[in-house]
Amino acid sequence: MNRLLKTVELSFTSLEFYECCVVSTMHEGMVFNKDLCQIMIDVCLENFPDTPFIYVANRKNDYNVVPTIYLGLGNYPNFKGIAIVDKVKSTTDMPQFEKKFTNYPFEVFAELEEAFNWAENIIKK
Repeated sequence: MNRLLKTVELSFTSLEFYECCVVSTMHEGMVFNKDLCQIMIDVCLENFPDTPFIYVANRKNDYNVVPTIYLGLGNYPNFKGIAIVDKVKSTTDMPQFEKKFTNYPFEVFAELEEAFNWAENIIKK
């Protein structure tokens, strides 16, 4: 599960593709909105055309998320959940707010390895 398959650099994020998840590390100062989300989803679906996958947001940089981006995720059957990795405790309130905008499994973790383990369990279900 933890074996990196490939990396895709976009103008706003770096995407690392693993067997059943994609790890996104947004660039500093970005505003992650519906348009950027769609670009990222298109790249993810190219890399996971028939495979279930989890989106992992590695929040090591400071950026903003427009929480309504999660409302349009119901149209992608391969998309199975969202993990947020946020080592800064003071920012964990925002992911809890974002969680209200999605029906997908959605969890917050302090470490990437915890998110990988959770993703693997979600995909197995």
